[in-house]
Amino acid sequence: MSLTTDLKDYALSIGFTKVGITTAEDFTDFEDELASRGSIYECYHDYFRPSSKPNEIYPSAKSIIVLAYDYAQYTFPEELTQKIARAYQSRSYLPLLESPAGKRIERFKDFLNQNRIPFSDDKNLLIMRRAAARAGVANFGRNNFSYVDGAGSFVILYGFLVDQELEPDEPTMECKCPPNCRKCMDACPTKAIYEPFKLNPAKCIAFNNFETIYDREPFSPIIPRDMRPKLGMHIHGCDVCQEVCPRNAKKLNKSLPQNDYLEMLNRKITLADVLKMPDGYYEEYLYPIVYNYIRDKAFLQRNAAVAIGNTKDEKYVKDLEAQLSHPKEAVRTHVAWALGNIGGNKAMEILEKHRKIEASEKVRSEIVIALDA
Repeated sequence: MSLTTDLKDYALSIGFTKVGITTAEDFTDFEDELASRGSIYECYHDYFRPSSKPNEIYPSAKSIIVLAYDYAQYTFPEELTQKIARAYQSRSYLPLLESPAGKRIERFKDFLNQNRIPFSDDKNLLIMRRAAARAGVANFGRNNFSYVDGAGSFVILYGFLVDQELEPDEPTMECKCPPNCRKCMDACPTKAIYEPFKLNPAKCIAFNNFETIYDREPFSPIIPRDMRPKLGMHIHGCDVCQEVCPRNAKKLNKSLPQNDYLEMLNRKITLADVLKMPDGYYEEYLYPIVYNYIRDKAFLQRNAAVAIGNTKDEKYVKDLEAQLSHPKEAVRTHVAWALGNIGGNKAMEILEKHRKIEASEKVRSEIVIALDA
């Protein structure tokens, strides 16, 4: 057997769903596509440009190995999934070394080393969805996700650039969505998917959950007011455009085993507790699944405040009041918004009282808007 065949067989034997090979040639159409998106992607241009040039990531690259992992192999608790997207619950996206997914990747790296194949992982820079399509591993969906035949879009893609000529696979660049289907676009809570295959990142729920943690242009830790009601209960990612997709129906309707760890997290991760963030709570229950982007737990508290505001449930008023003394301006701003969105005499009394002592102009402004509504 060839090295390419051995490599694929090994990857499948340790749990990867599909494996493909492509060359390390540039993705020549990517920069043009990026430029065509206009100003909505301007903040990402410098980050994405090297992504289309594999040899800028790993100068001696001759081939790219693309691995797909189907992470939807058990049920995801419905209540938890309303807060945290499935990919993060799976702990397989940029996995921690000690996680099952992390160990699987280490085993594949060991195989490459044992076969004396020099390599670099993709460093989260390579445009994996395009690489996966060119390697015959995945094809595109109108919701911008990659789809693997038989698994749907609930997959994580991994890439390795290798200094080895391997046998490339036939590309699968075509879209297999039903003709004229718009279910993902129509269901998107924020209308971030504005055309097939095109997304405005600033409107995406995930972007507003965890890209807004930076206090530099064009980002802001203050989520736009018009976006907050559209975030619903989501505190770390959103699966709506995948849930409504006909191509995922078979997977979503399949009877799958329960995951006891996720069932435990479902009981432990409540909006009230995320807002209050007791000592040790983040480390024990949140970090294991939301380690990817948010390292400052205050932003999870911010997101929980928005989600609580969207419940309009007065039972949370006391918990919100306690966080008006939070040291982070971003948390207090969204807590004030949440109290205003919930409304009621008690919430208004709390806001009026706090307005007199709040030092931040941003928070005071949020309070005034709530009181004047």
